[in-house]
Parts: sequence; structure tokens; C-alpha cells
Amino acid sequence: MTYIVKINNVCDMTVRRELISAMKDYPEVPNSLPKVISFDGFRAHTNYGKYAFIMNDLIHKKILDVLPCRKKDYLENYFTIINNRQSVEYVISDMYEAYLIVTKVMFPKAKFVVDRFHYIRYVMDTLDNIRKRLQDEFGKGSKEYRLLKNRKNVDLLRIYFNDVDNWHIYKDIKMDI
Repeated sequence: MTYIVKINNVCDMTVRRELISAMKDYPEVPNSLPKVISFDGFRAHTNYGKYAFIMNDLIHKKILDVLPCRKKDYLENYFTIINNRQSVEYVISDMYEAYLIVTKVMFPKAKFVVDRFHYIRYVMDTLDNIRKRLQDEFGKGSKEYRLLKNRKNVDLLRIYFNDVDNWHIYKDIKMDI
């Protein structure tokens, strides 16, 4: 608000009145939810903690609501007010456990889908941990250690995709993730 006051050269009460006027038609809670919604958290220091919550309609590219808290109990209390929770078919989110629990409890017919960004990041981090473990198993003086050192998975996949002989490094990987 301070920024708006400064660039428009008006008093803060004018800005407050305009914001209140703009929000008068905005419902406290969405009347109904679409079939596909997404949950996400973002950093915002509120009275409830470090993270706030945003709910989106991905099909129509609209923000449905922004809440000051992303905690499970807070979200469950919020969603009890919404009437058409049964009609939600998909909830798309990151892998934050509270979102999964809220989806199971409040949207029993909905499928919980992890968004592709977080899924790929999880897979790549896991592959990177395997690379580091293999690197340590070969020992610092080995050719394999130098090959794996400071290499991200994408680089390794690009360089050695067509070179089958170099894939012998990965033949004994134990998938204990």
C-alpha cells in the first residue's frame, strides 16, 4: 500500500477506500468449485505462519481464493463451508502432505495429482542422490568417480545416451528409494 500511495501521490485512506470498493463484490468464500482445482503455498509472513495458501481454477486460469494459512486444520475448516466439494474431480498440488490429507478428507471423490514440476524435481533429486552414492562407491581416484563428479543427471543422460558402453556404470544400481 505504501508503494501505491507513493507513486499515485494520494493518502493511504484513499487507497484503502478504493481497495474496499474493489473487493465489495468478491465473495468471502467461493460459492462453488470447478471440477479441477489446484493448491499451492507461497511465502507470506502472516499471523498464522510463514506460508499462505492459494487455490486456483486451472482450466479457466483464475485465482479462486487466497488464505493466510496452509495448515491442515485451517484448510479443513475453510472447506467445510463450500457446498459442492463432491463435484471436484481433481486436486493438483505439490507434495505437501497437508494438501493430500485435506484432499482425501474434504474431496472424497477427487483424485490427488502431483504437479509435473514437483514430480520431475523429486525424480531428478533422487537420481542425483544415486549418482552421488555411486560416485562414493568407486572411490576418489577412479575414472568413474571423475566421470560422475559434479555432473547433474541431465548432463549424464545427454552425453551418454547413445554410448551404450558407458552405461556399464549403472548396471548394478539398487533402487532403494
